[in-house]
Amino acid sequence: MNYHQFAITSMHHIKAAQPILLVVAALTGVLGIAMVVAGVTLVWLGAQGDAQISVFGAHVSTTNVGLGSIFCGLALMLFVFRRLIKALVELGTIGEPSRTTRVIVELPDGTTHEIEPDGSSENVRKVAAMLSGEKLK
Repeated sequence: MNYHQFAITSMHHIKAAQPILLVVAALTGVLGIAMVVAGVTLVWLGAQGDAQISVFGAHVSTTNVGLGSIFCGLALMLFVFRRLIKALVELGTIGEPSRTTRVIVELPDGTTHEIEPDGSSENVRKVAAMLSGEKLK
């Protein structure tokens, strides 16, 4: 697969996922902005109350409910948009040709052998045989 074919394959995956990714992004944006606007309104009105919020390892403790709402809205948008970007990157790498390097083993007799480093027992056996001087089958 050449680079051009890889780019077309990636485009098809991204186009297929585009509708759901746009819906998730739009809903997250609307809900996040709504929570931030509600939080600013609550701060402006002076809403008081102890609020302790723990979301995805982030923790906030405040006596103003509005600040808690602002925090939740921003955290929602941050985490979801980061995940959407990661999904796009993952979709873009589907079908990408592997970029493995090959191991070149040089034996004491001067011969060299090229082996794919996939960690399979067959490749380990080949390297061990080469280093011990056995003939490869």
